[in-house]
Amino acid sequence: MSTVVGWDIGGANLKLSVLNDAVVQTTLQLPCPLWRGLERLEQALGQACQHIDSASSSTRHVVTLTGELVDLFPDRTTGVCRILEIVTARLPGPLSIYAGPRGLLSAAEARQHPASVASANWHGSARLLALAGADGVLVDVGSTTSDLIPVRAGEVCHQGLTDHERLVSGELVYAGVLRTPVMAMARSVRMGRRQVPLIAELFANAADVYRLTGDLGADADPWPPVDGGAATTEGSARRLLRMVGLDFADAGLDGARALARQLRGQQLRTLARALGKADGDTGAGLIAAGNGRFLVRQLAQQVGRPCEDYEQACAIRALDPDMDLANFAPAIAVALLRGGAHG
Repeated sequence: MSTVVGWDIGGANLKLSVLNDAVVQTTLQLPCPLWRGLERLEQALGQACQHIDSASSSTRHVVTLTGELVDLFPDRTTGVCRILEIVTARLPGPLSIYAGPRGLLSAAEARQHPASVASANWHGSARLLALAGADGVLVDVGSTTSDLIPVRAGEVCHQGLTDHERLVSGELVYAGVLRTPVMAMARSVRMGRRQVPLIAELFANAADVYRLTGDLGADADPWPPVDGGAATTEGSARRLLRMVGLDFADAGLDGARALARQLRGQQLRTLARALGKADGDTGAGLIAAGNGRFLVRQLAQQVGRPCEDYEQACAIRALDPDMDLANFAPAIAVALLRGGAHG
C-alpha cells in the first residue's frame, strides 16, 4: 500500500492528511502558534507523528508552508529555511517540498528557491483542481485568510504569485472565519438610526461572529477565545458587544446576533469585491474549500453563481464519507500531487 502524508505548516495551525493509494485515511489539525517559537512546531510535529506511521520507509511526505510569514523570522527566506531544518529532522524517509509553479522539490532544492516555497499552499489546491479538469474559481476561506484563484482549461490562472502581488490582485484577502479580529471586519456597524464605530481593540474575533450567526459548529475553533473565556453563544455575545462599548445586559443575545449578521454581511461584501478583482465578471462557478466554506456558499448565492465543494470538483476519495475534507484542501492536494494520482 502506497502511503503519502501531506503537511500544511501554517503560522497558527499544523494540518496533515494521510492517504493510502490516493484515498484519504485521516486528517488532523493541531494548534501551532509558530510566532511563539520554533519549539511549538517541534511539539506539534511530534504530536502529529504519534498518529501516523511516520518512520516507515515506505511513507512519503510532502510539505507546503505558510508559516514563514510569522514575525518570529526577520524575513521569509529565513523562515522557510528554519522550518525546513525542523521538518527534515523530524520526518525520515522520502520528503518533497511544494514550490508552486516549480512543482515538487527536494529539501535541498527548496532551500535554493525559498521564494517559490513561501506561501505556496494555495497553488497546490488550485493545481489539483486544474489537473482534475475543473473550471471555476477556487474560494478557500480559512481561519485567517481567503484565497480566490481562477482555474480554466487545465491552468491555474493567477495574477499574482507572492503574498504582496496576491493582495493587490484580490486573490489573497486577510478575512477568515476564526482568527480575524472583528475590528478588521468593519469600521462601524448600524445600531438603530446611528452608525457606531467599532473599538480598535482585540475584544472579539470572527469565531465569535459566526458562533452567533449559527454558521460555526461548537468544535470548529481549536483556539481559546481572545479573552480566555467560554467558547459559548453567550460568551461570544459578551465579547462582540464590548466592541461597541456595551455590556451583555445592555443589548442581550438578540442585540449581539444583530451585530453578528451585519459583520457577516460586511465580510461577504469584502469577498465579493475581491472576487470581482480576481475573476472579473466571468460568471464562473465557485469551488468552495476551507472551514469557512459555508461563507463561500452564501457568497455564491449573493453574486448569482453556482457553487461546488472542493472534494467533489477534484473527485477526492475518503475512507469515511463523513470525514472533514474542506479544511484540509492544501494538505490533501499536495499529497495527491506527490502520489501522482492526478497527473
